[in-house]
Amino acid sequence: MGTPYGRDPAELVALRRALRWMLAVEQGDVATPPDGSALEAGPLLAAVARHRLELCLSPHAAALGFPAVVVAELQRRASLQRLGGLALAGLAVELIPRFEAAGVRALVFKGPMLAAQTCGDPGGRGSGDLDLLVDPQAVEAAIAVLEEAGFQRLPGYAPRQLRRRAWRYARWAMKELPLARGPLLVDLHWALTNVQRQRPGFEAVWRQRQEIPIGGRPVPTLGHAHALEHLAAHALDDRWGELRALVDLVRLMRLRGEALADDLRARPAVALAWAVATALLEVRLPGLEDPCRLSGRQRWAVDVARRAQREAPFLHQRQSWRLKRAWELWYQRVALSRSPHDWLRSAAAYALPPAVFNDPASGADRRFDAALASRLARIRRRLSS
Repeated sequence: MGTPYGRDPAELVALRRALRWMLAVEQGDVATPPDGSALEAGPLLAAVARHRLELCLSPHAAALGFPAVVVAELQRRASLQRLGGLALAGLAVELIPRFEAAGVRALVFKGPMLAAQTCGDPGGRGSGDLDLLVDPQAVEAAIAVLEEAGFQRLPGYAPRQLRRRAWRYARWAMKELPLARGPLLVDLHWALTNVQRQRPGFEAVWRQRQEIPIGGRPVPTLGHAHALEHLAAHALDDRWGELRALVDLVRLMRLRGEALADDLRARPAVALAWAVATALLEVRLPGLEDPCRLSGRQRWAVDVARRAQREAPFLHQRQSWRLKRAWELWYQRVALSRSPHDWLRSAAAYALPPAVFNDPASGADRRFDAALASRLARIRRRLSS
């Protein structure tokens, strides 16, 4: 199926073509690379950074004909990002024994573990934060483990006092909590997504976990099926707006092999991600459906992805509030579930996010009346902007 790029910037079109060729090369295709010699260095580098593609494209930049200044800059950025990814891998090796000693079951996912699964290099996805998934019944114990390791909860995200009703609300409405130790960030998850929390559920994830050796020590992570399902759900939540996520999805889908057919039937997020990847990157993947015959929902996903990839990240958070936009964001977050419980959780987290119960400036918890006043003040600012 051809990709109707429409008003897409030349750099975005070029990146999609470059990734299509790169992914074909990974499968042994020796096709001629697209010529990127006419692209302007500044806009091209900005587009690469926007879509987090430095590590993907750096090894191929010269073959793609990118300007010499772009080739050199991509090599520099990729080297720094890889070091950041390896630092996260080292942090995983440090923390997992601490959780084991405390009797807390924990897995590391995304980041260095996804990089190790998809490209054999823990540093292959660059720096960022370290994502941990723990047993939902052990969240408070997991927080204690991280605090003993020198991590601190960040102000303005959730209540600090864990015995308050506000914290119980946060546990219900949120799926993760960030903590920091200097420049190192950990996202502590007790659910992979905010919808369908019982699918797959922690017990199923733990039973089917994969252990990957990092620095000679096995580190538990999601098995391929759950890693693909989570990454597809995460990409949906981000409106498939980042090309790097599509690359990771394609690589995971290829790892699934013939099992991908079952994923497309049973995992709605994977079916949507498959449609976006085949339409916008024009890759061919095993599956049940003809890429030219997308369902209405899959066509919706492709249209949303095309628009999102043109936008600056988090553009909706900087724009004035609009009902249509708010509806689209809410729908996209609950698109994977038909459960009223999930719909309610998503609406509650949007209307009264747990962050309002903690002052971002002082880190002190707020009472309900102060939290509500803060939320109403923000709503008024968004409506008047």
